[in-house]
Amino acid sequence: MILAEHKLRVFSDDHRQGNDVRVVILSQSPNDSQWQGLTGLSSQRDSQGKPQTICVIFCGLPLDNEEQPQPPLECRWYQGGREVQLCGSGILAAAHALKSYLKISLPYSLKHYHRTIDIDQYGDDDNEHFSFSLPRFQLNEEAVPAIARQWFQHQPIRCMSCGDEQGYWVVEFAEPITVLTPDLSAICTTTQRAIIATSAHAPDGYDYSLRYFAPQYGIDEDLATGSANAVLASYWDQQRQLPTSAHPLQSSYRAMQHQGTNTSSGGSISLHLNESKVWVAGRVTEVK
Repeated sequence: MILAEHKLRVFSDDHRQGNDVRVVILSQSPNDSQWQGLTGLSSQRDSQGKPQTICVIFCGLPLDNEEQPQPPLECRWYQGGREVQLCGSGILAAAHALKSYLKISLPYSLKHYHRTIDIDQYGDDDNEHFSFSLPRFQLNEEAVPAIARQWFQHQPIRCMSCGDEQGYWVVEFAEPITVLTPDLSAICTTTQRAIIATSAHAPDGYDYSLRYFAPQYGIDEDLATGSANAVLASYWDQQRQLPTSAHPLQSSYRAMQHQGTNTSSGGSISLHLNESKVWVAGRVTEVK
C-alpha cells in the first residue's frame, strides 16, 4: 500500500527552519484500520520536537509504472493525531512530491474531498518555489474583545474575524510580536477561533510578521502556516490598499512567521493577491 515516504521541509530559507512534513504516497485508499495507523503517525514528534505533519497522496499506480497517474490525485493531511482540513505546508509538500517523485508536470490541481486546490511552481533550481491558491478571504472588522489583552499580555490595536466561530481571529499589535507572551489556557477557554497575531514590525525585506496559535486544536504555536498566511495577506492588503497584479507568480508581500522568541524558528512565506485569489508560496527542500 505505501509506495514511498519522503521527509520535506517547507517555508524554510537561509535563516528560518520552516516546517517539517512527512509525505506518504499510497497505491490505494486505506481501510479504517490503516487510516488509524497513518493518523497515529502524526502524533509522533518530528525533528523540531512538534507533532508531525503527515501529507498522504493517493497515487493509484506503482511508482515504476510507465503510465501517468490519472488526475486529479487525492491528498489529505494530519497533525497531532487528527485530520487537518487545510494545511498549506502539506499542500506545498505534495506539489514537490508530484513533480520530483511522481514526475507530474505543474501546474496541477489536487483533490481534497469535494474541492480542488491549484498548485504550481516558479523560479530556477537554485531558487525554486512551490505555490497554491485559495479564494480571497473576507474579513470583518470587530471590536477588540476584552479578553484579548489576557491572551498575550498586550493590548491589540485592531481585530478582525474570518469565517465562522471556528475560523480565525486576526489581531494586530503595535509592538513586535516577539514580545508577546501567550496565555494558552485563556485562549482555549475563551474562543474556538485560531489566532493570527501580526505586526508591521518585520525584518528587512519583509512586509509584516506573524505568530499563529491554535491550542484548542492541539497546536500551541505553529512554525509556519500557509492557510493562516493566506488569511493574513487579505488582512494587510485591506489595510494598505496596495494595487495588485493579475499575475499569479508576482508576489505582493513577504511574511516572516515567528515561533516564540527563537530567531531561527519559523518560516518565510511569499504571497500574491488579485481580486479573487491568494497565492501562497515557499521553498521546499528534502530533509536528509
